[in-house]
Amino acid sequence: TLLCNENRPIDRPARLRAITAGARELRRLMQGEALTYESLAARLDVALSTVWRWADGRSRPSLDQALALEDGWGIAVSSWRIEP
Repeated sequence: TLLCNENRPIDRPARLRAITAGARELRRLMQGEALTYESLAARLDVALSTVWRWADGRSRPSLDQALALEDGWGIAVSSWRIEP
């Protein structure tokens, strides 16, 4: 069971939906602008594997990275948030 900061259980499907919303937006952006994982990683100065994990929902960008995605490509920071 996943726990939030107050040690309350997090609804796993809701957690995955929150991550997936940001991942979906990232994949849509990449397809629409013909960006490769490599080019986006280079622009954000992150590892290629980092962009892969964001796009498949296995991880989320840091706040600074999320702000860069919002400023540069319009992916809302809130799309990466996990709500308990």
